[in-house]
Amino acid sequence: NRDLNAAVLRIDQAAAALAISKADLAPKIGVQGDYTWGNYPIFFDDEPRTNVFGGGVVAWELDLWGRIRRLNEAARADLLGTQQAVRGLQLEVVSAVASTYFQLLEFETDLGISRETLALRDSMLTIIEARFNGGIAAEIELDQAKIQRAIAAAAVPQYERRIATTEHALSILVGRAPGPVTTGIALTDQPPVPEIPVG
Repeated sequence: NRDLNAAVLRIDQAAAALAISKADLAPKIGVQGDYTWGNYPIFFDDEPRTNVFGGGVVAWELDLWGRIRRLNEAARADLLGTQQAVRGLQLEVVSAVASTYFQLLEFETDLGISRETLALRDSMLTIIEARFNGGIAAEIELDQAKIQRAIAAAAVPQYERRIATTEHALSILVGRAPGPVTTGIALTDQPPVPEIPVG
């Protein structure tokens, strides 16, 4: 999920900013060196001498008014806020996955019912056709049976399309290539949600 990846990158940026602001609280230490070669007379000696100069620098900004400490606190608050945003995004993704998964289970249940209804309408049509051919049923009964069978037959591909669309959405949410999703327990066989006591 791109939003989640972007949020994780923002956490890394905020953590780096916090580390930099914490570093401002520590003393700054630097080393400096120099090397020269030349003819420097020392006590009337004409031989060239090599001189090496070295030094160090230590600097520490006193935080009398709390500016550095406030910057550090702001960076920490930014990091915590970014972490909370990522947690919020994670919850949003988990919620969307769960919702989409249960929608998929519902469509699979509806598809099963539609297929059973179609099988029932097929058998009813066969019976009514036999009755019509035997002179027992009227033509209107045969027409009604054909219409009901056509309605039941039209519902099956609708649910198949809904399932395919939902599987595609679920695949995108979990970050995999779109395709069929293997589901577990049917919606009608799901265990009841446990009661959570108040307080």
